[in-house]
Amino acid sequence: MKFEAGKKIGAYTLLTPCGDGAYGKVFLAENTLTKQQVALKVVWGCGRELKGITAYQTICRQTNLLQIWHVEAAEDFFYYTMDPADDLAEPGSPYLPDTLANRLKKYGKLPPEQVRRMAQDVMEALRILHGKGMVHRDIKPENILWIKGRAVPGDVGLVSADAGATLAGTPGFMPPEVLAGIRPYEEKDDLYGLGKVLYCALTGLPPEKFPSFPDSRTLNGCSDIISLYHKLCAGKKIDYPQSRSLLSSRWKLIAWVTAALLFLAGSIITLAVMIPARNAGLAPTAGETAPIPLEERLAVLEKMESSPDFYRIENRVRVELNRLHRLRNNVIAEAWKAGNGNYEQQKHLAEQAEMTFESNHKDTPEWQYYRTFGEIIRISSKIRQLMKNDPGQAERLYGELVRLHTEREKWESRLVRKYKF
Repeated sequence: MKFEAGKKIGAYTLLTPCGDGAYGKVFLAENTLTKQQVALKVVWGCGRELKGITAYQTICRQTNLLQIWHVEAAEDFFYYTMDPADDLAEPGSPYLPDTLANRLKKYGKLPPEQVRRMAQDVMEALRILHGKGMVHRDIKPENILWIKGRAVPGDVGLVSADAGATLAGTPGFMPPEVLAGIRPYEEKDDLYGLGKVLYCALTGLPPEKFPSFPDSRTLNGCSDIISLYHKLCAGKKIDYPQSRSLLSSRWKLIAWVTAALLFLAGSIITLAVMIPARNAGLAPTAGETAPIPLEERLAVLEKMESSPDFYRIENRVRVELNRLHRLRNNVIAEAWKAGNGNYEQQKHLAEQAEMTFESNHKDTPEWQYYRTFGEIIRISSKIRQLMKNDPGQAERLYGELVRLHTEREKWESRLVRKYKF
């Protein structure tokens, strides 16, 4: 049977091809009865991938893993359906699945904040997978998908509880000793693949260039990512993230930092200062001499995760933010070229171009929201570093953190109005 757009398989009509490999092909498809769109993969033969898919389907329900909805075998092929990746294409263009490989083709590399989000999401998925006694065995840019704004490992046909049975994976994203057959595949090798994926995403370089760093890429704000991918590729033990959203974890981090500062200062900081004014009614009443218990503060912060919904807003503005990043990089690159090889002149022109870009976009809500969130992360990290050696400076920085959260709310409100949420 020839598989192409317009053909029908079971209850599904194939709409457009999304990708193919040696053993199968993926289409965006539509259920002819429900009109639900899915990703449908056709696989030639019924060998190890069918075994992996049926095993994976039993563990993916009610998790943040990629969901497999339907599996069906024919005489010489089988197919399965799953959640489709988000659409990375420009409006009016054919569907382009939102994978890391396609993002890198389109943008060259990702901003550090996107890399952090992706690392958080994929590590959480691997924690769940490994907790079920399974390994993925093929973590690479083509197999990192964004579904409803969340990064998940895709192409799960190689998932197995018997990782060492058959060599699988992609050179460049596998430890050399596994590729050489010196030892079987292990859980930590999924993390090795993720380390190489993070390196490629941050630098825009292929895995063979690891660990070199491009001269054109600034190190500012990337040290935690660089440290993480070095640890992953070195096989060092790391703590998996807990099952929670990144926004929630950021708020919890801020809450813990605040609690430590309160303890060091021995003073009262009201809840109206700690969180947005809409929750000010929960502040301590007059005459109280102790801060509100940390558990109560965390409960309020948890509720903030969905009001307003950061992820829902971010998914809608991602295309615009990526456009602004490309524009900024192009402006700086053109200024750098204008220096005609004179390093000091190149550096001066690039700095001037960056300042001009920032000035021209000081009222652009997507850009300012992104920058403010980056500053919140940077200041939070700085506070943690200062808490042991200079608690006074840490407490002064906390005032800046409060100001940044107020600023974040202003831009968040602008985005809500602009995108009519």
